[in-house]
Amino acid sequence: MTVTPSLYSKCRATRGRPRLNRTTCKLCEQPLDGKHPSYCKACFAAYMRERNKRNPELQKEAARRYEANHPGLRAERLRERWASDPGFWRGYHQKWRRDNIASRKATRRKQSLKLYDLTVEDFEMLWDAQKGRCLVCDTDMLRTHRDSRSAVVDHDHETGVVRALLCNNCNRAIGLLGDDSDRMIAAGMYVLAWNESISEELMAQKEK
Repeated sequence: MTVTPSLYSKCRATRGRPRLNRTTCKLCEQPLDGKHPSYCKACFAAYMRERNKRNPELQKEAARRYEANHPGLRAERLRERWASDPGFWRGYHQKWRRDNIASRKATRRKQSLKLYDLTVEDFEMLWDAQKGRCLVCDTDMLRTHRDSRSAVVDHDHETGVVRALLCNNCNRAIGLLGDDSDRMIAAGMYVLAWNESISEELMAQKEK
């Protein structure tokens, strides 16, 4: 190793003092292959990942500064990477979806509420007012998606006005009946009459 003055040291107390120019990584003893004077690319990348986990805000601030100083460069590099290796991005996005389930659910909720000009706070107000219960069948609703009891926003299809939160089953039933109150009443009367006729037949069979 050779000795050169430390002209670019950040520490003013040590600036100008001689330091050793390394040819191998300080951690793994592999030849230096990057710009860092003491660590190889792999060891320095591992260090940065660990540091970013400990202080994510520091990473975000550095990214914002870099983006401001190099406008459009990051997008250009992403396009080049996508063109050269589309398989990498498929794997990257699949891994991100697996590792960020909560974030995906929150984003999906915001996007679905945006269709009705609602915010998450508006949804919470409706939920609290209904105590988390469907106004049609009075069942306990779920905050999850893709379930028969999932809470969904019911709205008037003609005016777009939000009416309430219903479970997925009841909301779909109203939609299948075309939001027509007469058809809903007729359907209810039909089921009621059928149940009464069946109960009468059962009672008659029991008397025999």
